[in-house]
Formats: sequence, C-alpha cells, structure tokens
Amino acid sequence: MNDTLKTISMLRSARNDFTDKEIPEPLIKCIIDHSMKAANASNVQRYSMIYIDDKELLTLITNKTTAKYAIVYCLDYNRIIETAHHMGYEYKPGTDNWYDIISGIFDVSALAQTAVIAAASLGIDTVITNSVLRQNQSEIVKRLNLPEKYCIAVMAVLFGYRDIPRNEQMNRLPQEYIVHHNQYHSLREEGHDSIIKIYDQIYPQYMDESHPHYLDYFFKEWCSPSKDDYNKELKDRMKEAGFEIK
Repeated sequence: MNDTLKTISMLRSARNDFTDKEIPEPLIKCIIDHSMKAANASNVQRYSMIYIDDKELLTLITNKTTAKYAIVYCLDYNRIIETAHHMGYEYKPGTDNWYDIISGIFDVSALAQTAVIAAASLGIDTVITNSVLRQNQSEIVKRLNLPEKYCIAVMAVLFGYRDIPRNEQMNRLPQEYIVHHNQYHSLREEGHDSIIKIYDQIYPQYMDESHPHYLDYFFKEWCSPSKDDYNKELKDRMKEAGFEIK
C-alpha cells in the first residue's frame, strides 16, 4: 500500500475532542493550496472558502467547542455572475436550474474532502461537518459577512490534533451492501438485518432500553420531526439567496 492509500485508510472524524496543540500557519496554507486542486465542474469553481481561527466565531458557526481552526465552504456564484456581467453576459444560477446547483454542491464537496486528505497527510486531524446548515442562517450571513444573494454556507472542515492514535477506518458498511455491478440490486431482508447489527457494533454508545439498536436512535431521535425547524429556515435562506427551490 502506498502512502496516499495509507493516508486515506486512516481517515477518521475527530468530532469534538481536539487538543490545545497549535497548527503552524504554513500547514494551514498548505492544506488550502492543495485542496484547491480538487476537481470541479467546468472549472467554474462555484465556491468560496472562509478560514476561521476566531474561537468564539468558530463555535457559533459550527457548534463545535474544542477546535481552533475551521474552513467554511460556501456554495457561491457571485464571482462568476460578476465576471459574466463584466463581459456583457447574464448568468442566472439556481433559478429552477437543479443541474447548476448539484454541480455546485459537487464542487464544494470535492474541495472539502480534498482538504481532509491533505490535512491527514500532514498528521492533522479533521472533522467534516454539515452542522453549519443547522445553525441560525441569518446569524451566519451576518457574522461571516456573506453576500445576500447566491451564497450559502454548506459545510465546514475543522482542524486540530487528537491524543488518540490513528487506526485504519473500520466503521463503514461492507462493499457488498454499497457496490453494484452493472445494475442496481435491492437488498433482501437478511441484508437489512445484517446492516442493523453492523451499526450496533459501530455505535453501541447510542443503544439503551429505548433504543435497542443504534438505528432506533437514528430514526427516532436524530431524524425526529423537530429537525423540520432548521430545514424550513435553510429553505427560506436558499430562497432569499436566489436559489428558487420548489
């Protein structure tokens, strides 16, 4: 196994257990430089990055309390719109244009994941999170000084160090449940039962009398109807930003 594959096999999410150890600024710059090598649709680069090292701001934006460094990744069409206008063209992304929005989400995701791999290669721990979507959207726009139109904070990567030794990532479903050959094949009942058991082995801390399986917790608590509150707020924000989601 080469060094790149070894780095990928050791990827893990740090959650909220970073130490106080500082990350040298040149390493942060290196991560940003290399993450921008990520593929993106038509090389339009429908994104902006906001590097945060203000602890209070970072906690507000991501709801994580131990990290000192984060990059917020925004789906952002302002740069390409302004360039189009400068050249005498009209470019309207996101107006009933799902292709453009999905392409933008791809761009942002590739950028963030490449940053995670770059950081891991430098011995820096990370967690990639969509928690910014669950925060107060008006406050995020205000505190990050985001454009009112065509810009949404989509995800964040938090950086730091942990005291926990790196081990190979073992908490994913086996390929037999994920990878299909030539055609999609639905799972049989026993396949679903196996998946339930696998998740129980990965997340035993969420199991109790009320949740005999981890997926009981996931479906009953994490996916509860109360989540609709921030879903509505996010949908409203996207409409305000000019993304006509119907």
